[in-house]
Amino acid sequence: MSRAIKAIPIFISLWLIAGNCVAQSHLFSSPIRVPEILEPGTNQYQVAAIAIAREQLLKHTAIYLATLPFIKEENVRQDDMLAVAAAFCTISLRFTDPLSSNRPSAVAVAQIDAGSSDFKNRINSLLLDRPLLDKYRTNLAQRSRVLRELARCADMNLQEGLGKIVQRLEAVEEEFKALLLWGEVKKGKTDKLLSFLNRAVQLDPGYPGVRITRGDLFNQIGLYDRAVEDFSEAIRLDPRDVRAFINRGIAYRRLGEFAAAIADYDAAIELDPEDGRAYNNRGNVYNKIGDLTKAIADYTMAIRLNPEDARAYHNRAMAYADSERHREAILDFTRAIRIDPEYARAYLNRGITFGKLGQYERAVADLSRSIAIEPHHALAFYSRAVAQYHLGAYKKAIADYTEAIRLNPVYADAYINRGGTYGTLGRYKLAIQDLNNAIRLSPNDSRAYLNRALAYDQLGKYEKAVADYSTAIDLAPNDALAYINRGIVYMRLGKKALACADSKRACELGECKNLKLAQQRGWCR
Repeated sequence: MSRAIKAIPIFISLWLIAGNCVAQSHLFSSPIRVPEILEPGTNQYQVAAIAIAREQLLKHTAIYLATLPFIKEENVRQDDMLAVAAAFCTISLRFTDPLSSNRPSAVAVAQIDAGSSDFKNRINSLLLDRPLLDKYRTNLAQRSRVLRELARCADMNLQEGLGKIVQRLEAVEEEFKALLLWGEVKKGKTDKLLSFLNRAVQLDPGYPGVRITRGDLFNQIGLYDRAVEDFSEAIRLDPRDVRAFINRGIAYRRLGEFAAAIADYDAAIELDPEDGRAYNNRGNVYNKIGDLTKAIADYTMAIRLNPEDARAYHNRAMAYADSERHREAILDFTRAIRIDPEYARAYLNRGITFGKLGQYERAVADLSRSIAIEPHHALAFYSRAVAQYHLGAYKKAIADYTEAIRLNPVYADAYINRGGTYGTLGRYKLAIQDLNNAIRLSPNDSRAYLNRALAYDQLGKYEKAVADYSTAIDLAPNDALAYINRGIVYMRLGKKALACADSKRACELGECKNLKLAQQRGWCR
């Protein structure tokens, strides 16, 4: 004879923290059922209790969040609202000994810091992070499935298989802990997060969702081979999960296996032709292999499917820029920024594109905004330095190159350009120091030798200048400027035949001004 399932009361409190004070905003009292088949005081009982309490509390929290004005304006889907609740609701559980029962009751408390100044921004950021929302939704759905299995097992009073079911609940909870720490990935703090996911996989190796979550983490920390393994196992477990194909495609692209990546995106599109992420990511592969026409077509399809996808606009803008269609690129970067005003990379690349168009003041404005959002991006400082140089703000350019080098000490281009800027200011010894560093970091870059030769020339060290011009020519034999400048130094050294030969070679490469001048003065025939 099976025992009845007794309702164990869980008293649910939702707290709203406003300003510096804590005020009780909502109080929910909702009984939940912890099956009597689970022995009180055991780990199994506690795992089940927290899973049941979390599912119940998140529903109440989602209802509360849906009443907030800015959430109403966003018209958030119900499953997304549950995911947001999961991300921002802190749940604790404690057990008490009631007077009227020999089984413990439990008190669960849900707390949400809705009064913090950045609460709205944090929620909007999550709503824009579709991959993370998907992870939360999958985790919540898995919890619900396993809890239903637990209820069926309890109804039939089946001890066999009970341990496995609770173990799967524990796996869901371990994955959930990892999701709560997902923001640490950008900070490089992934050890604890990975330990949660490893344990989840160990507890439930047949749960494809956690394989996708761990695979995504591997992608983000550069362990692409391990990512492929996890996504492949997820596909074996559930061959209709589009996310596994999309994410494996990302790993293949980063491994340089472009055909495999395209095949995965093709499979994802076949499974769900309305998922813009597959088109966007396939466009990234086409962009990488230089097929810009196909890349632009895929980005355009991604935008059609999701007109609010800032990344798709940004990526199409990059393809336009690579196609020398700079004005179209500017329009798409601007659309991306309108969707996500904190999109640092869109400001960065729009600034670079303004620079290519010679609009240096606008370039500086965009690059400064990018730096304000992400102050640790060396390319932003480097690019702003280039624009400052063209505006004649040489000291500002040097300051930005210096910061770029501080952020990336092996940034050869920054040493080359800072050296060139020192040269413009007549500080030739500093220029040579920077160019020495550039040559050490990138010994096959002709520009470093060309610039160092110019500095030696200005210091009157003509033999060293000739040697550097000759090396620059060896590395870039079609660079007319190196021939022109070496010819000038040869003339200063009285080596008119060599000077004439260099002037003629420069003219063959399209620069004939020096040759004509030499002919007028009778130095060349």
